[in-house]
Amino acid sequence: MDIFSDNNTGFFTLNYVRLLIIIILLFACSGKGVADWPDSSERARQHLERGVKLAGEGDLDQALLEMDKALMLDPDWIVLHYNRAIVYSRLGKKDKEEAGYQQVIALAAQASQRDRNQILAASYYNMIFIVLSRGDIGKAFSLLEKALAMTANVDVYYHDLVGSKELARLRADDRFVVLMRRYWPNYGNSVGRLPVQDRSASVLQTQIQKK
Repeated sequence: MDIFSDNNTGFFTLNYVRLLIIIILLFACSGKGVADWPDSSERARQHLERGVKLAGEGDLDQALLEMDKALMLDPDWIVLHYNRAIVYSRLGKKDKEEAGYQQVIALAAQASQRDRNQILAASYYNMIFIVLSRGDIGKAFSLLEKALAMTANVDVYYHDLVGSKELARLRADDRFVVLMRRYWPNYGNSVGRLPVQDRSASVLQTQIQKK
């Protein structure tokens, strides 16, 4: 799990990585504009930063405790719900992981558009692996369509979609080719790399800031 901070800016960086069967999106907030936030939101941000740091050190139980403290201060912040889901995934608690993503979906309308679209796309995508573990391929396709429709850069999913062993059952279904060609018209002509006419894959790096 890659967690790091940029000591030059004081920002924690959102690093988009594929690890095991989930996508890890590590969120933290910029220190800019803190004076404009309510005190509870600032304390929530501090707990989140500590939780992210602890998760990066492998102390998942303590990371969860810090994120729970943040959630008590700001229960509607979808960044927190998403991160708790990621920690639960690392602890192997799929039911609680899925519940976290469902909470993100339920609260998404309250978030800024940038946060909403990015976190929703990741939540939908991560849920694919959970529903596939239950054998629900139809639900997995529904989630995949939602994830691709929500993200501004579908190419970040491409190599995972064509190479992940966990998604082999999707690739064996005719619906997979139809869906892939909707976003990558050359799909099937260049398996394992991005079609030349599409955007090149890139690492998604941004900061999630509170409104």
